Amino acid sequence: MGDYWQATCEILQNPEDPIVEKPKLQEKYLVKPPFRYCHDIISAVQKKTGFAPGLYSGDELDARAIQDKDAKVAYLQKIISVVGMVLGQPVPAKPQKIVAGLEPENTNLFFQMLGRACLMDNGAQAVQQVLGDGAPAQAPPARPASRPSSQQQAERAPPAAEAAPPEDTRSKEKKREHRSKGHGGKERPSSASRHRSSSKAEPQPSPAVEVQP
Repeated sequence: MGDYWQATCEILQNPEDPIVEKPKLQEKYLVKPPFRYCHDIISAVQKKTGFAPGLYSGDELDARAIQDKDAKVAYLQKIISVVGMVLGQPVPAKPQKIVAGLEPENTNLFFQMLGRACLMDNGAQAVQQVLGDGAPAQAPPARPASRPSSQQQAERAPPAAEAAPPEDTRSKEKKREHRSKGHGGKERPSSASRHRSSSKAEPQPSPAVEVQP
């Protein structure tokens, strides 16, 4: 297991000027700190140094009133967040692991970081951010693009090509064109044109000449 817990005693319970007077920091509790023990250490640090003022209220001030697992996790998450903000570095301890009695090395590291943070700053601004009073507002999530309505789709659609005439209409037009043309592809003249041509071709009779006796 190592002596990771001894550094916790040296920082929080230094004989010359202890930050935590009670409870007594002992190996048997620090190697697997129960929640009640963690609560007592955190409360002792706040009482002695005034660290993280206003972070807890109501039932949170009494360890015996915090029985629900989620409530324990929420309690620890608050102080872990404040410590990380004051020191400007993440705290490796996870509240879920602390409640489950796992990763005691990280739990002791959190205690040691708590001891350093409370000597640097009271953490009032960090408390405001954790509680939401001074936290920057988050931008609302982007709305998904709405699908165009059927009317908009009809307006955006390209104009339809002009419909071709029915097949039977085209056949009739071709037949009329064929009848109007003679052999060899030449267009046949109409009856009126033929009549005018024949009239021009016939010679006109000359007037009779009267013979003198």
